[in-house]
Amino acid sequence: MKKKEVDKSWLELFLAVYRKCRDSVNIPLLGFAFFLSFAASALDAISLGLVVPLLEQVLNNKESQLGIVQKILDFFSITEAKNVIIAVAFMILGAVILKNVFIYASSFIDRRIFRKITYTLETKAMETYLSRNFLFFEKNKVGDLSYNIGLSNIFVNILNRIRTMSSIFFLCLSYLIIMLYISPKITLFIAIIFIPLFFISKWIKKIVEKVSKLLIKIGSQTSSKTYEILSSIHLIKLYANEDKENKEYRNLKKEAVDLHIGLGDRAGLLSSLNEPTLTLGIMLLAGFSYFYFLDSTKGGLAGFIPFFVILRRFQYKLESLIRMIPSFAQDKASLDKFLSVFEEKPWMKIKSGDKKFKGLKKGIEFKNLYFGYNKKNILKNINILIEKGKLIAFVGPSGSGKTTLVELIPRMFDYKRGKILVDNVDLKKYDVRSLRRKIGVVSQDVSILGRSIKENICYGLERNVSKKEMVKAAKDAGIYNFIKKLPMKFNTLLGEKGMNLSGGQKQRISIARTLLKNPDILILDEATSALDTSTEKKIQKSLENVFKGKTVIAIAHRLSTIRNADKVVVLEDGKVTEQGSFNGLLRKKGRFYHYWNIQSALEK
Repeated sequence: MKKKEVDKSWLELFLAVYRKCRDSVNIPLLGFAFFLSFAASALDAISLGLVVPLLEQVLNNKESQLGIVQKILDFFSITEAKNVIIAVAFMILGAVILKNVFIYASSFIDRRIFRKITYTLETKAMETYLSRNFLFFEKNKVGDLSYNIGLSNIFVNILNRIRTMSSIFFLCLSYLIIMLYISPKITLFIAIIFIPLFFISKWIKKIVEKVSKLLIKIGSQTSSKTYEILSSIHLIKLYANEDKENKEYRNLKKEAVDLHIGLGDRAGLLSSLNEPTLTLGIMLLAGFSYFYFLDSTKGGLAGFIPFFVILRRFQYKLESLIRMIPSFAQDKASLDKFLSVFEEKPWMKIKSGDKKFKGLKKGIEFKNLYFGYNKKNILKNINILIEKGKLIAFVGPSGSGKTTLVELIPRMFDYKRGKILVDNVDLKKYDVRSLRRKIGVVSQDVSILGRSIKENICYGLERNVSKKEMVKAAKDAGIYNFIKKLPMKFNTLLGEKGMNLSGGQKQRISIARTLLKNPDILILDEATSALDTSTEKKIQKSLENVFKGKTVIAIAHRLSTIRNADKVVVLEDGKVTEQGSFNGLLRKKGRFYHYWNIQSALEK
């Protein structure tokens, strides 16, 4: 029975993301930024509170009932009405200027800390993906993985929101203190209005959280669909499937739009209820307070007017605070989705050994090897010996496991049953990086980067490559004549995935890349299948000359290209049905002979 996953709280998810970037979070500096923000909020409230003594002097021409202001005025011996007004006005201006200085300083610090946090999370997410094995990428869509990395700014967004909400809360608290000082009776009477809003916001928060989880899921699916369409545009147009793809995309986007609308409706409901309730309450309170509480208000009318100005500001800030609460419900889904990047399961990672691979000395041996996905075996009881310096060819129908078998050598996948011995040492004991640096692969599915030809040919090399070496590799791969006709030669930029190249040109770039790598073990996975017969023969000749004496493992598309193979292995349904020399298998008249006859008949 599958164990039910525990739904983590918002705080648990937030702390989990924090642990991923704690080295980038300067707590003392961040705390200082928060303090500046709080100080700015206090000064904002003080600047409004100072209106009371100003109005007292203007309306009543008497001493301020706000004691601290009067003490400051007495300290500087300011008594004349005109001078009192000027002094209080300068106090207000000073508070406003200082408030904005603090706000700028707080933002200045935040920008540097937040950028560093985002950088850390993005790079850690990418580092995690790069550490995953090939099977992980076969099980996950690229668009979905890219979407997850895009959520790396969620932690900064939350921190920024916490700072803003803390600042607003402190501002509201400062307003409340001043209102209590001016008139405790009116302030306590008003507090009754805000109690229902707390319960309404809590109810809406739960609804928003559920909708947000669906929204994150749809967003990920839409991102994957977008990437799939744009990366497969040639296939879509070739099969005139634009309408179907567009329909599927529109359906996903419509679902996302509907969810966004629903989410906005629920979040907006809180705002819609807040303002009318608070405005009506304040209007009633203003009238009620004027007749019943004016005498108990400090400064009388001079205190009553600023009180309701501050109350209106308090209402506006409190509305902003309440509007932000549903955002945390949305953030919970995003935090959960982002943390899935770091989800670690045994099958996701190739465990590297400690032994450095310095080159093949004896050979590679598959012993009683089984391999499969989801408990289904693709390769069954494989026993093959590949001697150093020999050419071994794998043949068989599509889906027989040829590519999977050879990809086990550079450990793109990991086997669990049986062994692969390299120089009589278990393959898993070798350091993965040192192993892969000694293996070259030229496959039918060529990877071309959207960079220059030079960068593509020299990709992954740990040494500087001279122009002479590049030219030689390009000539041996049969691509030099094409390159020298380009205006920028080797510095010519290739389009995304090499869209500016033909299939044959891509393979020649890949061959040149492998030639410069000069590997001990060369894997050719139908390397010349996209080339015409004439070019194929030329490249085959080049490959034979360059990799003479090296260990070559070839998956053959055309059986005529493996006449010089030292050993031919026939794979069918994940099993070795025959192995031997090219001519020996033909004389045996078994499965290889069968495939040879079929292909010979087709080529006539």
